[in-house]
Amino acid sequence: MRSVALLLAFTASAAAYGVGPAIALDELAQKATVICKATAIADKRASDASLGKVFGYPVHETKLRTISCIKGSAPKTFKFRHYAYDPPPNSGIAYSPLHYELTPGKVYIVFAVRNGGVYRPLFKEHTQKEDQGLFRAGDDKPLKGATVSDAIWAELQRMLASSVADDVAYAIGQLDQMSGGGLDLGLKDFDRQAALADIRKHVQSKNPVIAEAALDVFGGDSPFYVETDAPYWLAGVGKGTIAGLSPRKPLSTVTADFASSELLAVANGSGAAHLRGLAIRALGRTRAITLPAVTTWERSADREVRRAAIIVSAQLSDRSLIAKAVVDADADVRRTGALAVGFTQDPKLLAALGKLLADGDANVRAAAAMAILSFSPDLTESLMKAQLSSDYMPLFVNVLARKDPKPYLVQLANVVEKQLQPAGWWGGRIPAADSWEILFNYVKAQPQAELSRQPLGNVLDSLERMKWFSSSEPRDLYALYVRRGLTARAKRFRDSLKQTASYVEQYLDAADQHPEHFVP
Repeated sequence: MRSVALLLAFTASAAAYGVGPAIALDELAQKATVICKATAIADKRASDASLGKVFGYPVHETKLRTISCIKGSAPKTFKFRHYAYDPPPNSGIAYSPLHYELTPGKVYIVFAVRNGGVYRPLFKEHTQKEDQGLFRAGDDKPLKGATVSDAIWAELQRMLASSVADDVAYAIGQLDQMSGGGLDLGLKDFDRQAALADIRKHVQSKNPVIAEAALDVFGGDSPFYVETDAPYWLAGVGKGTIAGLSPRKPLSTVTADFASSELLAVANGSGAAHLRGLAIRALGRTRAITLPAVTTWERSADREVRRAAIIVSAQLSDRSLIAKAVVDADADVRRTGALAVGFTQDPKLLAALGKLLADGDANVRAAAAMAILSFSPDLTESLMKAQLSSDYMPLFVNVLARKDPKPYLVQLANVVEKQLQPAGWWGGRIPAADSWEILFNYVKAQPQAELSRQPLGNVLDSLERMKWFSSSEPRDLYALYVRRGLTARAKRFRDSLKQTASYVEQYLDAADQHPEHFVP
């Protein structure tokens, strides 16, 4: 089951790299020197000055045997050099180029540029469609079609008819992505209605791999489909603050409407509970979600079916299933109930979330905190104040302090100095980075005379003790000292940075010259 793939901003100024939009098939074809269907016959590491070295992504040279070309020509065999994913053990990856995994014996459609006797990918950077420029193929038959789009469509149709479940699932995913689905990549290579009509035929497949791939398509725009994606949806549904996550909002169209009868057949059938649950979740925004239907599903002996019924019932005015779920003996059911409260945005259920913050299960506490944060702070202020001794104090105090930092200076400083964050945190902006920014903005707004007095002196001490992730925060703090005439403090801070973050030295020089550029 797929999940949203998003870059998270983990610092006050995120150290992420930009990813360009997916590129239409016709534009890819224009960029390519050669578009060939070929069989991989060998693969090895290689070096290529034009590609260069990228940590964790060595250059590979795959030898391919040509079957047919739809653009340009290629010799009987040719060398295709590209990046492949192969990081050292336990290493972090900060940047990913466009990379491919080609397996000898498998057949591919390759979009390449030719330079002498060597072929390479169309570009170095990956796009939002990470595999652009390469397609898997299900057989070794020549490409057919008057255009590149026709040829790729025909190839995917053959894979849909394959007896290999993984090939069918791959074709379903490609048809979805390239017809405007795939988490809205914006591609319109294929007609959406035609693609969905083909995918719909596989919703009731007896093969669970194929069935789940099809269900993923029809559940892709349902907020209830993947619970691990709930933070993004709750950030978009409510009026609260779930820091650092891109909010998702339901589209006006509901993909599940196109296959509601097939989805209902799975939901009400006797198949695997996992697939039944997915079908119910996919139906979450359709007219099929009625009180009689969800009540029947909630009575199921299968946990996945029950949980699916509970979360989609957030669409209904009747809250009885959710009220039962938040006190259920099963921790997974309580977690789903907490998320469902967030989706209802019903303030009458906030008291139940407060109780779940003391739950013995960390995942339940995380879901409750997430749901609380999705509500408007005007509704949750008293609840968050009462929970400042809970695991989620760092997130709650940041929300409370945005309105007025002064009552929370000690807690904010503690978050910064100790880098506090909940053990069950779902990700997003690091709480300490948020706390640091709130404190810094508060300090900037104070009269100059106050900066050398307590408690602001202690606040400045805490700001200086941040574990720096970038240059902008220490630079701005230093510029504040220069701008406000805190000469001794500026020198002392600069000397300490030479020991802990020497890389910021050049940025401090800029702050010396023009502090007003960084602190107006």
